[in-house]
Amino acid sequence: MGRAHKASSDDIPIRDYVDAMLAQADKRNEQRFLAQEKAVDAALASADKASSKSEVNAERWRASANEWRGAMSDRDRELPSRREVDAAMAAHDERIRRLEDEAKSNKGKSAGIGLIVSVIVGSVTLAVIVISAVVAVANAVTG
Repeated sequence: MGRAHKASSDDIPIRDYVDAMLAQADKRNEQRFLAQEKAVDAALASADKASSKSEVNAERWRASANEWRGAMSDRDRELPSRREVDAAMAAHDERIRRLEDEAKSNKGKSAGIGLIVSVIVGSVTLAVIVISAVVAVANAVTG
């Protein structure tokens, strides 16, 4: 036969034991729930902060893109087109040709000197126009 258990003052009924165990489990679950709730709140706050920063960055990007578009519009409006530069070059070429023809037909020292000065002025004017166009195009490409 088995040994009989003698009741002592330390013994508690099974019902009380199970209730105590369930109460401890409920307390642990409540603590976990509170910890999870804090974690979710922290995650939501962090997501909200990240969303705000993202919106600020997107707004800055849009402003920068608009500024860039404006700069490109200004460049397109202010720089001469290729057709305009070609027309100006053709006009100067024609002027230089006429000046050269005139220089050939003029006789005399003073007429020859005046014609040479005209050709030089025309050439310098053409050079200045070409250099200005090249600088303007280079500035538009680089900046």
